[in-house]
Amino acid sequence: MLRRTAILMLVTLGCAAESDPGLTADACAAATTCAVFGTCGLANGECAPTTEDHCRNAENACQAEGRCTLEGASCVATTDADCKASNNCKALGHCSLFEDVCGALTMADCENSDRCRLFNQCEPKLGECDNSGHGH
Repeated sequence: MLRRTAILMLVTLGCAAESDPGLTADACAAATTCAVFGTCGLANGECAPTTEDHCRNAENACQAEGRCTLEGASCVATTDADCKASNNCKALGHCSLFEDVCGALTMADCENSDRCRLFNQCEPKLGECDNSGHGH
């Protein structure tokens, strides 16, 4: 019974209102998620990127994934250059812009990646580098 009550409390708390009326921009800027995801500002009661710098300085969004441009309340990829400069380009072959994310779209994207070198996944397939069933 106690376990069921605890689970119910966790589910209820997790499904609480999406925004926190007591949240401040300073709290968002001080949170770990600011440096990692760029959620350094306050928008509609939630921590979110609110300036271009929030996205550009974000470890995960920009440096890892190439999502360096603010669009609405999200960091998105908008240039091949940002994709090519991202950590995921070298590691996964996500070097080309596709809509608002970076992905592996060309042979060169994959052939220059760690994924190709280490796992023989050197051909683009659905935005990822794959071995296309060659079984190498």
